[in-house]
Amino acid sequence: MTRKVPNIEQMSQIECGLCCCLSILHFYKSKETLLDLRRDIEKGRDGYSIGDLKQLLNKRNFDTGSYQVKDVNKISELPLPLIAFWDNQHYVVIYKVKKNKVYIMDPSKGYINYEFKEFSKHFSNIVLLSFPNENYQSLKSQFPSPWIRVFSSFSKVKGRLILTLLFSIISYLIILSVPVMTSKFINSALGNTFSFQTSFLILFSLLCLYLISILARSMGILFSNIFFSRDIESFTFKHLLKLPYSFFELRAKGDILYRISSLSGFRELFTNQVVGGVVDIGTILSVVIYMFLSSKTLSIIALILSLINFLFLFSTRKIMYDTVNRELQEQSLIYSVETEALNTISSIKISGLEDEIYENWSKYLKNVLTKYKKRSIVHILYNSATNVFQLFAPIIILIFGLDNVLNGKILLGEVVAFQTMASILFSSEISIFNAYTQYILAAGYLNRVNDIWLENEENVENGLKKCSLEGRIDIKDLSFSYSKDSAPVIENLNLTIEPGQRIALVGQSGSGKSTLSKILSGLYKIDTGKILFDGVNINQIDKKILSQNLGVVPQDSFLLNRSILDNITLKNEVTSQKIEEVCKAVQIYDEIMAMPMKFNTIISEMGSNISGGQRQRIALARALINNPSIVILDEATSALDTINEERITKYIKSQGCTQIIVAHRLSTIKDADIIFVMKGGKIVESGNHKYLMDLGGEYYSLYTKRK
Repeated sequence: MTRKVPNIEQMSQIECGLCCCLSILHFYKSKETLLDLRRDIEKGRDGYSIGDLKQLLNKRNFDTGSYQVKDVNKISELPLPLIAFWDNQHYVVIYKVKKNKVYIMDPSKGYINYEFKEFSKHFSNIVLLSFPNENYQSLKSQFPSPWIRVFSSFSKVKGRLILTLLFSIISYLIILSVPVMTSKFINSALGNTFSFQTSFLILFSLLCLYLISILARSMGILFSNIFFSRDIESFTFKHLLKLPYSFFELRAKGDILYRISSLSGFRELFTNQVVGGVVDIGTILSVVIYMFLSSKTLSIIALILSLINFLFLFSTRKIMYDTVNRELQEQSLIYSVETEALNTISSIKISGLEDEIYENWSKYLKNVLTKYKKRSIVHILYNSATNVFQLFAPIIILIFGLDNVLNGKILLGEVVAFQTMASILFSSEISIFNAYTQYILAAGYLNRVNDIWLENEENVENGLKKCSLEGRIDIKDLSFSYSKDSAPVIENLNLTIEPGQRIALVGQSGSGKSTLSKILSGLYKIDTGKILFDGVNINQIDKKILSQNLGVVPQDSFLLNRSILDNITLKNEVTSQKIEEVCKAVQIYDEIMAMPMKFNTIISEMGSNISGGQRQRIALARALINNPSIVILDEATSALDTINEERITKYIKSQGCTQIIVAHRLSTIKDADIIFVMKGGKIVESGNHKYLMDLGGEYYSLYTKRK
């Protein structure tokens, strides 16, 4: 089977398997989207196994089977297309094997072909075969088209767009009038009825009208673009900020940024091309009518040439789109690599990994330049062919026209006008196809952004609007998994924390302690069970109200590229006395006052211009500034010395707030009221330090090993 499967670009790093399934489904005419498949089988951040992909296809009436293939030469004997396991961590679709080459669709790179030797280096010897059975029916997507959102935005400026279209039509009518006017001038000159003054006056009037219409059209497009950007880009970013935390866990930051930036590319392509495309269609109809009224013989010749032009344009549209789309995919990948490098520059320099990072980046750059070269070559050939056609096709019309002049069938002025009209016909035809190509490209941009648009926002304003918590927490039968189809990370957990208690969560990596702290912070929604704050279900408390009652310092504390004061207060109204009190309590006040700009010192992006200990203490000050009733600290003092750590702990305890500490350094929580030991998402031991040490169980083992 040689027909290509559709290219489905992965939206996140774990979704290559979903993309391969969707490519197979689209191959068999399904209209579903990635979001349909995501909602059907969710794996959170764990990724998808072969069994998950089989389950997904089986639900859609596919017969499936997974097999081990040790000899790559046997691939050619298997029915295609099929899904192959790749590099022991990825999935691709094999759609053709020909002349010792394997042709694949890679969700992260697009269409690629490999020699058998190179293919065998990546192939992980497992394939998934799938065929629609007699019950298969192609399904439509359950989610709206992204174009609905676009047209909704443009409908708000439809008056301006209509005026822009009107001025575009006027400018094109003037263009069409030029060859007619030229014909009249030539024929009148040959008939000795030419008037210089009249002709110049007509020409000057048309010139002024054309200039006004072009300026009005350009200004209309400009203001439509500005409104579109303000409306749809602000909607996108606002929507992005309201998405659940899990959305960001599954996607690279660089990829998200690239998707947002693609809106500007969409704006330029769509707004500029859609108006021109509509007018070009009208222009072609007007030109064809004029041509047939002037000369049927020359019109038939022009239409034959136009058909040749159409066939060429139609045959190249797919390769034009593919080369552009592949280049965009590679640009997205290198953008993610660059963003990651800048975000982790300190670790890169500490580890001396500059050369390794550069080597890795160079591979992506090579891929970008390779795709750029292929796209450029295709465009050069395309532009060369269309330029040659636009230059010589009108000359062919002129030759046939002059022959008709000699035979007395048509006047010379009409031939010149006809030639000009034919040039307009050919250029408009090319413009329409270019507009179509740009539309396809714009649709590609839109599909990237649609991954953001279709995600459901968190319901942050549903619940109690006023709530002052005292600090009691009851967790009852809590279970949590990152998705409905993944294994539970926390299972049937129960615990009670009294107001003012200092409790600690300890356990090996992966035990669920940090996940539990994120659940209590409101970052994750629980599957089953209850979390009660002072007897009120967490789901019944407004998210903003909950945030006001919680002081949270996560492992990866963020600092804004603003002043130290703004980072502590987050623009909330706080007295200078309170700011000084908290900053002294977290042992950062003297260091801030020693800085030239004091509290107005600007923190650079990611806090790279201050020390790790200073970052942690500023984050602690921010968590404590609003007098929270509950403080959640996830390794919040790991960069501090013992003296500062003890002083901060003493201050927090004096405030009477409930403390929940996720600890990896067990020496810091020996004085906790209760220590909960977690293992496999469950609490296996609880008590104070002495009790747990005397018990000689999991905590004793952890403490003695780490000590």
